[in-house]
Amino acid sequence: MALLVSGDSDYIPIIEQIKRLGKNVIAIGIYGQNLTKLKRVTDEIIILNENFFNKCLK
Repeated sequence: MALLVSGDSDYIPIIEQIKRLGKNVIAIGIYGQNLTKLKRVTDEIIILNENFFNKCLK
């Protein structure tokens, strides 16, 4: 598994290579970022927003 802590679509070629190796890729971005392109190539997107942090506090 690979975690990408970025919303930058410049990483798509690297993500595609990691996927070819049979690994899952999760992108972690900040609320408000345009993650549309990354959603197409990753297995999951985690959005860091108020709801996410509230869940962490429980």
